[in-house]
Amino acid sequence: KKGGALDFISAESGAFFKQQDVDSLINTLKMVDSGDLTFKPSKVRAQALKFSKDEFIKNIKQLVEQ
Repeated sequence: KKGGALDFISAESGAFFKQQDVDSLINTLKMVDSGDLTFKPSKVRAQALKFSKDEFIKNIKQLVEQ
């Protein structure tokens, strides 16, 4: 939850692991695998589309036009 990640990842589209180590990552992945931690595919896709090539180009054009 550092470096601006909270601006890009939500509970509906991703997961954070508590510490930046292998055990913490494995525990988080186990939660996903067991179904204890789930995501809505539509939310994951919507979040990913915010960073698509087309969206990037659109935003750059808007900045240049300003």
